[in-house]
Amino acid sequence: RFRTALQSGARLAEKGGQGFPHLVVMDAAGDVLAEVGIETMEQIQSAAGVDVFRAAVSEARDFQTLADDEDRTPEEEARFLEIRLGRGQIGPEEAAAALAAIEDLPEESRARIAGMLADAEVRAALSFDHQPTEEEILAAGRMFSEMHAAGRIPRGEQETQSFHLLRMQYAESVGDADAYADALEDLRPLLAGNPRAEGLLAEREETLRRLREAAEGPGGGGGK
Repeated sequence: RFRTALQSGARLAEKGGQGFPHLVVMDAAGDVLAEVGIETMEQIQSAAGVDVFRAAVSEARDFQTLADDEDRTPEEEARFLEIRLGRGQIGPEEAAAALAAIEDLPEESRARIAGMLADAEVRAALSFDHQPTEEEILAAGRMFSEMHAAGRIPRGEQETQSFHLLRMQYAESVGDADAYADALEDLRPLLAGNPRAEGLLAEREETLRRLREAAEGPGGGGGK
């Protein structure tokens, strides 16, 4: 059976909601099977809102079918993992182990899920329940630098921007001009065409100039 839920308070947060309205499709046990992409009461009452709701119910049925199937193909196993990871029903470490256990999975599908895993790692690293300290921000930046070196690169827009910005912040803290420049070049195409980003990029270019000057030293010698 499928039910929709418009929850309140802690119950709302438990089901992934941050405001009203928040609609989900759940099974009889109250587990979320799909989120309904509706954000206003006007959408609920519109024909387009009905279509969105129907699509969510269809997605929920597909998910339940996958969950009930004990003989999933590698692609179906990957799809099941993608959905669970996207909903936060499985953590990055558990998801990484599940992905490694899927045999005969095309590399394209494996790479897609690896990108989702990196997204989840970034979100987890920045999931503070308080205003983060500078030390905590730099620790995340160091982690992202290590992820980058290992080839674990996020794909989501927000995750990727945060990833490269904090790589830069960490590189600045340790005076690594080359790492800072590398992260800046990775960030630049993400902000292309955004006039509001021009000031940010100019500031980062100035920071890079100062880092390079500091690395060269008074005598113009080499450095990082």
